[in-house]
Amino acid sequence: MMKKVIIGTIGVTALIAAGFWAFQGSFCIFECPIDCKKSDSEVVDKANSNDEVNVHPKIAKYKEEAYEEDEDKKKARADFLHGIRANQKTGKIDFSDVKEARNKVEQHVTFSSSSKSAASLSWQEMGPDDIGGRCRAILIDQNNPQKMWAGGVSGGLFYSTNAGATWQEHDVNYKMMTTTVSCITQTPNGDIYFGTGEGFTNNKYGNIQMPGIPGEGIYKSTDGGQTFTHLSSTTLSVSNSNNVRWAYVNEIAADPNNSSRLFAATQNGIMVTEDGGQSWTQVNSPDIANPNARAQEVEIGPDGTVYATINQTYYRADAAATSNFKKMSGAGGFPNQGLRIEFAASPTDKDYVYSLIANNSRALKGVYKSTDGGKNWQSIAPSASQGSFNPLGNQGDYDMTIQVDPSNKKRIYVGGQLELYNYSESNSWSLAGFWSNSSPTNKQYVHADMHEIQFNPNNPDKMYVGTDGGVFYTKNAGDQYPEFVMRNQGFNVTQFYAATGTKSGRLLGGTQDNGTLEINYKGNTPQNSEEVKSGDGGDVAASAINPRISFAEYVYGSMERSTDGGQNYTSFFDACVNLGELGNALFIAPISLWEKEAPQEIGKEESGSNGSKVTSLMQDSVLIEVTTTLLWDSVTVYPKEKGSFIMMLKEKQSNKVVQRDTFEADTKPASTIHVDWSLDRGEYYIVARDIGTNGLHQDNLQSNPFPYDANKYLKIVGNSSGDSTTYNYYYNWQLNTPDISILMVGASSGVYFTDDALNVGAQPSWYKINVSGYVSALASSEDGTFYVGTGYQGFPGNTAGTIYRIDGLADANYRKIDNTCNISQQDCSLPLGCNDITRTRITDNTSFEGNQRYVTGIDVSPYNKDQIVVTLGNYGNDNYVYKADDAASVTSPAAGFESIQGDLPPMPVYDPLIEFYNNNSSTMSDIVIGTEMGVWYTKNANNLNTNNITWNTQASASNLSGIEGMPRVPTFTIREKPLRETPCKVIYAGTHGRGIFRSISIAKNNGPGDCDLSIPKPGEVGVEDDKVDESPINSFTFYPNPVVNQGTLEYKLDSDVDQATLQVIDLLGQTVKRVRLDEASGEQQVTMDFSDVSGGTYLLSVQTEEGFSHSTKVVVSK
Repeated sequence: MMKKVIIGTIGVTALIAAGFWAFQGSFCIFECPIDCKKSDSEVVDKANSNDEVNVHPKIAKYKEEAYEEDEDKKKARADFLHGIRANQKTGKIDFSDVKEARNKVEQHVTFSSSSKSAASLSWQEMGPDDIGGRCRAILIDQNNPQKMWAGGVSGGLFYSTNAGATWQEHDVNYKMMTTTVSCITQTPNGDIYFGTGEGFTNNKYGNIQMPGIPGEGIYKSTDGGQTFTHLSSTTLSVSNSNNVRWAYVNEIAADPNNSSRLFAATQNGIMVTEDGGQSWTQVNSPDIANPNARAQEVEIGPDGTVYATINQTYYRADAAATSNFKKMSGAGGFPNQGLRIEFAASPTDKDYVYSLIANNSRALKGVYKSTDGGKNWQSIAPSASQGSFNPLGNQGDYDMTIQVDPSNKKRIYVGGQLELYNYSESNSWSLAGFWSNSSPTNKQYVHADMHEIQFNPNNPDKMYVGTDGGVFYTKNAGDQYPEFVMRNQGFNVTQFYAATGTKSGRLLGGTQDNGTLEINYKGNTPQNSEEVKSGDGGDVAASAINPRISFAEYVYGSMERSTDGGQNYTSFFDACVNLGELGNALFIAPISLWEKEAPQEIGKEESGSNGSKVTSLMQDSVLIEVTTTLLWDSVTVYPKEKGSFIMMLKEKQSNKVVQRDTFEADTKPASTIHVDWSLDRGEYYIVARDIGTNGLHQDNLQSNPFPYDANKYLKIVGNSSGDSTTYNYYYNWQLNTPDISILMVGASSGVYFTDDALNVGAQPSWYKINVSGYVSALASSEDGTFYVGTGYQGFPGNTAGTIYRIDGLADANYRKIDNTCNISQQDCSLPLGCNDITRTRITDNTSFEGNQRYVTGIDVSPYNKDQIVVTLGNYGNDNYVYKADDAASVTSPAAGFESIQGDLPPMPVYDPLIEFYNNNSSTMSDIVIGTEMGVWYTKNANNLNTNNITWNTQASASNLSGIEGMPRVPTFTIREKPLRETPCKVIYAGTHGRGIFRSISIAKNNGPGDCDLSIPKPGEVGVEDDKVDESPINSFTFYPNPVVNQGTLEYKLDSDVDQATLQVIDLLGQTVKRVRLDEASGEQQVTMDFSDVSGGTYLLSVQTEEGFSHSTKVVVSK
């Protein structure tokens, strides 16, 4: 999540801890002198009062904004995950559907093991190995504190043999049908139990109930954690959809005096076992109004007293009568109810128990202490409504944890959304740790969203905190202000929404809560990562043409671009784009980059006589900058076909279009551009938009001898010359033009796109094509045909489940060429039909099983744009993967979509890949998909009998046949990208719980023999193209701004450059003025004439041939 807060505060002690010191109206930052502190007695009095705690207004506002933003994002994330999983008709995730899918996966794996005939891939885990994901479970071995276990909510169980310094994945993950670890405990005899299913995920939003991944009950180890087996007594039962208690095990507590007795807080009440988990019975006492209600918490004191929360109500059972629970809420000073209630019992004194309670607004209701074993209580902290103390923020139903110091029964730790506090009777409340987006190196930094606190039983100074950013550790927990470090090396449970690879092998991905990460081989290990954008990360893309350029997204489509190899990301939207806010786009909006290298040869000589033809080979502007005397009386252009764009001869200095035309008649007549040298002398553009347009030079062409100074935009390789009655023929023209690209991002009612994504010297112009509904999937063909799929945010609508095709973007001219495309800045939507741009709906309500399905992914064959594969979400259906062989041809909602489900279990499928090497223009056989339960692969998707299509998944820990090394976790993206050389392609999988994986097995067996598929070593730069040099442009100042007729540009170059060009670019992306700058190092000054520039806002951009650029906005006032 994106949190805009530096610290939280309570009283002066908390301000001291955070580095802000309140004293006589002054504030000190860190290293505050001793006389700045207040006495302990003053702190205690303030913390226990009902007065408003004094907080610096900027800090309070910052914190409030963070909570408000998290509230919106929390709901949007729940809506997003619910939308792709829940049944589109009922709006619910039916556990019977989940169980059916898992049963069929288990049967499928068993069959694949025996048949040994399924397709297989090998996978490599790529990281990150230094970033931890969402962790709710930590256990320190009671006999050997060097041994630890930690669980990710979607990444499974990990273990450590060196007190958390490094972690390794446990083999049990490959036996589980779900890798959601929610809690873990150890009995006195050393047995270990862990529960599954995340029940504390955004469960209080209208009809959205439990969007966290359902679990599979409880697993047990009797050999010190080496192996685990599933307790069959906790198998998920779906005979009654309201009785699915083992889908969510929220807490397990072991009786410290009886190794066979454990309690479990489940989806349907408190369960107890007296035989080590062989059988379970439900706790059902007369005081419990609804024993089947959701149980949130269970805690056992050192004498065996049980404290539990059922249906937001506190119940207690004496050690001597653990089956007789008494209602305690509303008695003895304990509140009547709480949205969520957590307990912590001192392990050394049976009488000391603490409780942390959230109110219905998910903020702090209070912290309470009992000194008589939970019978009577007193408040030790005010509620959030009474002051500034609110460690839970607004997420008390999601993240809250409390624990008692084993060495001091009068001291506790409390963690929540952004802050970690300790409390003692002597010091009251102190801010021990906090989240900040600017202080991961701060010694008090602890990642946001705290779920678990555990002490080393042999040394209570050592404490671990489980957070949404993994595991944090301190070795001085007994101090008022401890210091923390991350302990995430190898604990890869990171939840990626998307991932991709660059041409150099660098990896880029957007994550939940951990920002956008790049694995760039600059760290201590090949799997170390670097956060390049903070907050939640979304979809990502990287240019295969220009390794410096990549794109990363925050939520709601808020995308930024890096032009320096990922070092910096900045916004490049214009005023036309309305993204970045709730409702503008899906929580995770899709982006798609289509790109094509600009042709280097733009023209050639076809004959050598008078009137010879010169054929244009390019699709974009050609700048011919001539500095010698040159006379072209006329140029005649013959169109290739009806509707072709004529060449435009344009005087650069005055931006004057000499003549332009569009061929409309069926007869394809010629059109002649006449030039009067005395009026139109200067530098010229020739534009040819259609490949194959023929230009016939007529009359006389006169010139001085070569070479012309083409300013390196045009390099004339060869020529022939003669007298004034003959021609100079230009052929093999070389041009440094921007590469051709279309970058598209999905919105709530259409798609935004730009063709300037790779043009770092221009301010991109954005346009919108409207479609109905939230855009949920994007894909493009090799020639630039785009496909758009729709989903929904939260609950289905009648616009979901639709596929559109957009043609003509790669060839169209979006600028003001004719009346059809005359787009004003106020109306940014691109009119359909504009220069042959068309939008075609190719599906109807019968295309996919069930109406209003969520389209999760689309892929287009690299060989045939008619062939596409579509994947769908939503439990409760039979078909999730479809193909079409006529997608680019149909002109109405009649594409021939056909299910290729085959023997794939019925579960949400999130992304398809039509594999590059083993397919061709006539067949589409090899397809890889990411699903709710890992990656699956088929080699016979072209089977005429679709029922015979066979899919295969990853191996289990017992070396079953199949895809090796790939965990069974939700996999949201599958992408195949070039590595080093274009023919060498690697498959990347972005998982929601286990990081990024790659497979090179297909490329190794089918790619060119000289493919270098190795992973760069730590510290290696990778591919030379990715090397990012420091820009020589040191300073860049323009004044006056606004400017009327004349302005001055001052700039400094730290080193000589080959070429520096200054452009003045309007908001439509048109260059209205271009000036050659001095390329020598040092300080430079240029006077610029703006008398011929219309009033408005412009981008002043300087660009060097090496690709460095700098720009600023200039307002021209007329």
